[in-house]
Amino acid sequence: MEHCNLGIRNKLTSKIFLKFGLIIFDYDGVLVDSQDTIIRSSNEFCSRHGIQKQVTHEMLAQLDPATFPNIARKAHIPKAMIPEYAKYLSHKLRTTPDSTPIFTGVSKMLSGLEKYYTMAIVSANHITVIKERMQIAGLSNHFNIVFGSEHGSSKADHIRLALERTGCRRKRTWMIGDTVSDIDSALSVGIHALAATWGWQSKSFLKSRRPEKLFDRPSDIEDYLITLAKQYS
Repeated sequence: MEHCNLGIRNKLTSKIFLKFGLIIFDYDGVLVDSQDTIIRSSNEFCSRHGIQKQVTHEMLAQLDPATFPNIARKAHIPKAMIPEYAKYLSHKLRTTPDSTPIFTGVSKMLSGLEKYYTMAIVSANHITVIKERMQIAGLSNHFNIVFGSEHGSSKADHIRLALERTGCRRKRTWMIGDTVSDIDSALSVGIHALAATWGWQSKSFLKSRRPEKLFDRPSDIEDYLITLAKQYS
């Protein structure tokens, strides 16, 4: 039977436990509810710099690709100011962790899936924001790999790198995202694309990109992927 080559060393037993597969999570809109904070902070930045265009929920609901540079472009933030905008947004997200709560059910889902899967985060957000928020929530130990925007590559490239580092096969790898660009990235690499409907974009919009399955709750993802792991173990 195939497994990922990357195991988790148990501190008590020093044994290496091979996992059934790899799960790659998007961050914003899947693990944390950051949409309101991103909208509010983006509009604060625009107001400070005399930019009239406002970021809205409707804008994010149609954003493709769902990246912070694309939010900046849609908000008419000048290209030369995008690094300053990214720095401002990162600062807001890092210094107000309570404004980006972990979605209900995520902690339990991660604990359940960790028994069977190696897990990673691939996000357009900054890696420091992600790691600090996961540490505050007590969830950082669930993830072997975290890739953020500062690596400078596309989400698809980060997925490929996660596959390379873990040794997992594409048919045993699942991407869980809440935007159409997450689905596109997963399918372009040849891995399974699962969609979370509690994030930024609507079920109908997500469905238009043909994900393998859509889920309304973290517990549904947990049940589905654990059932797969048990079925083939």
